[in-house]
Amino acid sequence: MGEYFIRYAVAGDIAARMRYLKEDVHTACETVVQGELKSVGGEGGLIAIDAQGELHFAMNSSGMYRAGIDRDGQFSVKIYADE
Repeated sequence: MGEYFIRYAVAGDIAARMRYLKEDVHTACETVVQGELKSVGGEGGLIAIDAQGELHFAMNSSGMYRAGIDRDGQFSVKIYADE
């Protein structure tokens, strides 16, 4: 499913939304992954980090193995979308 992320330039789209539309990382990621990518059959997720070190995990699948540590040192490990 990563092919969709490359074909539709997901990372570039998110960066452009943040730069030109002034969207925060959460809004930009969710708009692209839940809306644009899902509408063309793309399934999966991504991990994004903004300039302030804030983490965001966006996915349109039932789960994705992911882990991260925020700027306050809080570590998280998750698998399912509802976590």
